[in-house]
Amino acid sequence: MDQKIRITPGKPKKTIKKKLILTALFFFILSLLFFFAYESSSITGGTIGTKKTISNEGSFQLKAQLDDLNNQLSLNQEIKEIILEVENSNNILYFGKSAFNLSAQERARITISNFDGRIALNKDKVTNLKGKAGKISVNGLPLSSTSKSFDVSIGGELDYNLITLKEISLKKYEAIKTGEVNIDNNKLNIELHNESILIERFSGELSNGLITSLFGVKKPSLILKGNARNIEVEGKFKTSVLR
Repeated sequence: MDQKIRITPGKPKKTIKKKLILTALFFFILSLLFFFAYESSSITGGTIGTKKTISNEGSFQLKAQLDDLNNQLSLNQEIKEIILEVENSNNILYFGKSAFNLSAQERARITISNFDGRIALNKDKVTNLKGKAGKISVNGLPLSSTSKSFDVSIGGELDYNLITLKEISLKKYEAIKTGEVNIDNNKLNIELHNESILIERFSGELSNGLITSLFGVKKPSLILKGNARNIEVEGKFKTSVLR
């Protein structure tokens, strides 16, 4: 009996190889698209109108000059130094068992060192100040002579022209602001126009009140200088450089 032998042709090796190459090329191009999409968003700082985050394992240097404080700021902590510039004030400054009537000075620069306690302020008033201090002076003249800490407080709300708080810590600061933010010595500059800003884990110096500009003009401003762990801005980045 004749035997029939059926030969099934195999797939050409060239066709299989070609498909493998095309598949590999497809995934390679796809991975490149994802890679450059990610890199682009990081370098440009994000899309206009979306919320973007600059986050680092460590802290980064930050300097923000914004319009003046438009909400209440309350702190209960150690503050290296509080500097208050007041004018024509009728308030009384209490320290230890003594008191100083600020009406005796047309202009007074109050310096409270090594403060530990509560302070609350808004755009032009200190609404609460009560705690312990290591040293206090008015216009450079020391009021305290003891080496021990003593109680310090004010007799009601105190109007100020300028206040500076040195070596403070803010867990979070969030507001709608206009102004400029500089990060890591001009690596990133952000210009805000009535836009939301969130600063987290800030430590450094805060000033609020009439700040003198480079041109000698006094303008109500809030200035933050120090280090932060995170900043979020909603709006348009004028300049953005990847840290």
